[in-house]
This record gives sequence, structure tokens and C-alpha cells, in this order.
Amino acid sequence: MGKYGMEIKFINLFLNSVEKTFAKVFQCELKRGRVYFERNPLKEDNVTILTGIVGNSHTGMVVYRMKNDTARRMIASLDPDSANGSDRLMIYEGLGEVINIISGNTMSQFSENNIPLNITTPSIIAGDNIELFTLNQTTLSADMLSPFGTMEIDLSIKHF
Repeated sequence: MGKYGMEIKFINLFLNSVEKTFAKVFQCELKRGRVYFERNPLKEDNVTILTGIVGNSHTGMVVYRMKNDTARRMIASLDPDSANGSDRLMIYEGLGEVINIISGNTMSQFSENNIPLNITTPSIIAGDNIELFTLNQTTLSADMLSPFGTMEIDLSIKHF
């Protein structure tokens, strides 16, 4: 168990899965920027995607955050017709699919390491000045740098 209650193995499996997904889906390298622990992260990004984590002995959530422009560029690289960004629903549906792919890859990575895990369907929250409180749960935050912009991933997994 890591210093903050999260197993380092979980963190690495999860971030490796995100990197592999970007390499496969977007044909680009995703680099890790800052990686740090915090409690109750308060961020102001335009798009926030939430997924829950449930396992035999683990629970938690993953929060993906990015600017609208980052989201638009990501989805435009997959579907050039969405490049003008006027159809926000198309962008959000595309982001949901990308997160579903990441979730599937993550579940496979964990399964290969004999850690049963399920990840819920993503929910997307969009707008300015969004605050999310994890209620005294330690969160690992990782800035993932891509050609589209920065995506922050907040990972909070508790062992019970």
C-alpha cells in the first residue's frame, strides 16, 4: 500500500492503460506531466468525465478533466466532420467512447494482474466553475500531455 492509501501498482496499471489507448486510438504518444497526491481537488476545467470503480476489495472513481479545445481537437482527430465544434453533443459522445475504450483496456490490465475490477459508464459534466469534492479521499492527479492539449486524470481508489 502506498503512502496515501493507494497501491502504486494500481496507479501504474491505470496510467499505462491510458497511454496505450492514446497510442492505439489517436496514434500519438501521451506523456506524463506532473503526478501528485492531493485531497479534495478543486479544478476549473470545461469538460469533466466521471467513472466509478468497483471491485471485490476496492472502490473509487476516476475523473478526467480537460479544456473544451482539448476535447474538440481529440474528437476532430477521429472525426473531421466534428472539427468545427458546433455540435457539443457529438464531441461529448466521442469523449464517452474514448473513455469507454480506456475503461475496457484498464479492466483488461487489472484482470491480467488478477485484480477483478469494473468501471461504470462515464458521465460528462460540462461548463465553467465546476467543483468536485471527493470527501476526504486521497486523489492521485496526473497531467497527461498530448498533441491535443493536457488531460488531467484524478484517480481515487480505496481498499476495503
